[in-house]
Amino acid sequence: MNCRKILLIVLAAVSFTLAQTNETLNIFTSLGFGFPTGGLTFSSHTFDNQILSEREDKYFNYGQGIKLDAGVQYFMMENVALQAAFGYSGKIPGLETRNVRTLAGATVTDSSIEYKAQLFGIKALVVPRFEILELLNMYTGVGIGFFWNSLSYEAVYETVTVTGTDVDNREGKIKSTPALGLLGLIGIDIPLSDLTAVFGEVAFEQMSFTWKKRIEEKGYTAVYEKDATNLEAPPKVPGSNWQIRFGIRFIVL
Repeated sequence: MNCRKILLIVLAAVSFTLAQTNETLNIFTSLGFGFPTGGLTFSSHTFDNQILSEREDKYFNYGQGIKLDAGVQYFMMENVALQAAFGYSGKIPGLETRNVRTLAGATVTDSSIEYKAQLFGIKALVVPRFEILELLNMYTGVGIGFFWNSLSYEAVYETVTVTGTDVDNREGKIKSTPALGLLGLIGIDIPLSDLTAVFGEVAFEQMSFTWKKRIEEKGYTAVYEKDATNLEAPPKVPGSNWQIRFGIRFIVL
């Protein structure tokens, strides 16, 4: 028997063995969108001759926007996996608020502020899996996550007087404490081959962040502190969200 035949026999045996072996490890990536649960209220105002003519309330939540996850699953038992993943969220475009005042012959100040937020997380879940209809693998999951964020803003203040217009541009960021969150999900795998599958899932993340300080590039810093007589109390800003994600898995072992 020549080497070519031996190689073909070995490859066939390996392929048969992999086909008969239960899945042990896979890697995955997914893309989706998050829908906020609760939010911090920001209001936009329009004034006409110093009288409020229009108001629009907008709600800020760290967990809304584009969702991108990547991670691994390791099966401790045949149908129970440990899942670890890194997650990213970002809202595009950011949240914008405006205060517009119009009054002829006097000083007028118009302002607009745009907030841009990004959310990062490390997640760990236990994911039981069960088969339905012999073609689909349905799964659920519960776990915890460690989350942190980046929140920046750009503000424009335009002051109009009888002598001219002055524009003041400011940039800043708001720092907050990291947070632990509770996680849950339910989803379905659809195998494409012995080594790949696509999936869709609905997930939930529950968390909130407490602001610590606001820092502007021109040296202004505001510190938040609870029960302080001369400082503003720290806002607690929600990050909880429902999300829909679609992705692909690659079986490694």
